[in-house]
Amino acid sequence: MAKEVSMLSKTAKGKEARKYFIECEKKATAPQISQAPIALISPAPTIKVNAAFLKLALKQIDEMKLSPDSKQVLKAQLLHDHAGLSLELMLPVTTEQKLSPAQIAERLKVSPQAIGRIISLLGFRGKDDYCEGRLSKAKNGSKEIVMYFYTEQAVQLIQQTLKEKQQHEKTN
Repeated sequence: MAKEVSMLSKTAKGKEARKYFIECEKKATAPQISQAPIALISPAPTIKVNAAFLKLALKQIDEMKLSPDSKQVLKAQLLHDHAGLSLELMLPVTTEQKLSPAQIAERLKVSPQAIGRIISLLGFRGKDDYCEGRLSKAKNGSKEIVMYFYTEQAVQLIQQTLKEKQQHEKTN
């Protein structure tokens, strides 16, 4: 009864109700297609791959001073973009969280510069056991740079070295 009254009413709400119920009726009476007909399914697009380009690009990625995981991410993106391969199948699985020098400094309550000096002293950059290089954009420009992120083992060694330096300064 309410449906009929609202549909007969010559107001804006009545017009809105009529449109709503007409749309509901169209949806209810429309044929339900559970699967697209085979003739309508188009084959996957064919992607032309320049093998020489991919080979050169993959070689350049291998020569970069990045961690194996970062290299794998770059290769996955390249193959996804130029060969149409799925990213999910090629991305590395990472389980260990790695920290930037700024994050380490925040955790240890010292300046990032102090952390940088200790990292240089310990010679961690480029050692896969302690750090990972990742491509990133510079904060103040569009230049791409390699940022280093450090393992928990490296953080513990940095903390130990920091404590030793502080104790040495207290005794002097």
